Amino acid sequence: GTDVAISRYAEAPTLAVFNALTINPQIILWNADKHPQVSTIAEIAGNVAAVSVFGDRPYMRYLVAQGVVPPEKVDTNYKGNLLLATDNIAHQGFATSEPYRYRTLESGAITTAYQLVHDAGWTSYPQNLAINKLRLEELRPCLAALVPILQQAQINFVDNPERTIATIVDVVTQLNTSWSQTSELARYAVDTMQQLDLVGNGTTPTFGDFESPRIDDFIALATPILREQGLTIPDIQASDLATNEFLDAAITQP
Repeated sequence: GTDVAISRYAEAPTLAVFNALTINPQIILWNADKHPQVSTIAEIAGNVAAVSVFGDRPYMRYLVAQGVVPPEKVDTNYKGNLLLATDNIAHQGFATSEPYRYRTLESGAITTAYQLVHDAGWTSYPQNLAINKLRLEELRPCLAALVPILQQAQINFVDNPERTIATIVDVVTQLNTSWSQTSELARYAVDTMQQLDLVGNGTTPTFGDFESPRIDDFIALATPILREQGLTIPDIQASDLATNEFLDAAITQP
C-alpha cells in the first residue's frame, strides 16, 4: 500500500499503476455482545485491557499519536489467532475475513463489531499494483496493455465472482499449506467489499485511479510517524508514488 511505498522509497522506490481496492479492509474489531454500545476504536480502547496488533504498525502509532488508543493499551504480539474467543480485548483484522470466521466458530459464534482503520484517519491506498520505478520506461508498453485488463477484471470479479472463487479454493487445496480458504468465506469477502465500498470508483468515474490530494495528505500524515520509527523518508509527493497514465479512463464500475 501507500504506507509501505513511502517507508521503502529511499531504498526501493516503486510506482503504483492501479489500485484494486479504494479503501483498506484493515480493521480493529471486538466482541459486540460484550460491548454493545461501542462503535469506534477510540471507544473500545477505553473498554478493554489491550488492542492487539502484529508488530510495530505505523497505523497504530498514528492512532496513539491522535489520542485514539492509549499507548499502554497497545499489544504488539498479535499472532493471527481468534483472541476474542478467550480474551476481552480488541485486535487487528480484515473486514473481509475475521467477522465471518468469528461467527462460524465451531466452539460457538461470536458477533463482532469493528471500525475500519481508514475511517479512523489512516487513508493509505491498499493492495496497489506497483512496479520498480527504475523500470518504468522498459515496462511502459506492457503496462499500457495490462492495466486496462486489470481494471475490467476486478469489476468483473466483483460482479460475478463464482468462477474465480472456485479456482482460488482449488489452488489453496492443492497447495496443502497451513493456509485455508472456503468458498463461503470468499463470498463473504466479496459481499463485504461491496457493502463497505472497499471496491469502487473513488471520487472520479475512472475505476482504479489514484487521487493525488488523498496521497499528498497521507504523505503529510505518515511521514513524521515513519521517521519516528527510524526510517529514512525523503521529501516526496503523490506523483513520486503513483500514476494514472496507464488506466483506461472510460472503464468505470457501474
